[in-house]
Amino acid sequence: MWQILVKFYLLMALTGLNLAAETKPMPVAKKPALPAKKAVLTPAQLATAVQKKYDQIKSAKLHFEQTYSHQVLAEQKSTGDIFFKPSKMRWSYDNPKKEFFINGKDFTYYRPGDKIAFRHSCFEQDSMTASLAFMGGKGKVIDLFNITAATDPTLNKTIKWISLSPKQKNAPATAIMLGVTDAGDVLESIVIDATGGKNHFKFVKREINVAIPDATFVFVKKEGDSVEPMPNVDCAPKAVVPVAPKAVKPPVMPAPKVVPVKPVVVPATAPQKKGP
Repeated sequence: MWQILVKFYLLMALTGLNLAAETKPMPVAKKPALPAKKAVLTPAQLATAVQKKYDQIKSAKLHFEQTYSHQVLAEQKSTGDIFFKPSKMRWSYDNPKKEFFINGKDFTYYRPGDKIAFRHSCFEQDSMTASLAFMGGKGKVIDLFNITAATDPTLNKTIKWISLSPKQKNAPATAIMLGVTDAGDVLESIVIDATGGKNHFKFVKREINVAIPDATFVFVKKEGDSVEPMPNVDCAPKAVVPVAPKAVKPPVMPAPKVVPVKPVVVPATAPQKKGP
């Protein structure tokens, strides 16, 4: 929008200069032709544009505004910064101060005020990773989600919205709504969790494909910090207990029936008389 305004003001300035230098009457300008109507993209086409945009992003730094709402909890507002590279993310919250580090399989949640960090090393096995794999270039959004137009009347009407419903069973997010441009830029996102909670993010101050050191995504323990295993997360592979095959009993054949044989009675032959 600002590019259009700049061009408009430049055009007005140049027109003013021309009018001051020209004393002859100006010819009547022809009525400009109306611009052709822009094609309306379908939700699937918008999702494809988002995918293409993510495929082009090698790194990003975004400032976000987050609002979390739930029917049984007080609304919470937060701000912070996101650093992104494929398979790497860091969320740094301003107040209260907390950070999430994602570096491949390593996931760390750090609370500086409490001087404690919780971590595990099986993030790629997490169900959320499968739902959002397209963000790291490991999947296609059209393959991972059912895509429809978002119809929530409370959404920002100045941008277009699509709704992503995970195809994966038991996903922690029941729906993800993205506010996007036709070029595939994600300006807002809303994640609905399984309990009905709504996480609404607005992304501002976008810096795309900037230099971000890999050390940004690595948690470094400071003096006095303690590092604990992430509660309720077991990264050990589940042992496969072999099951002995069940013994197969041979089928029991019924005893053959004995059919009694009746004796054949041969009638006695009367003795013949001999002649005289």
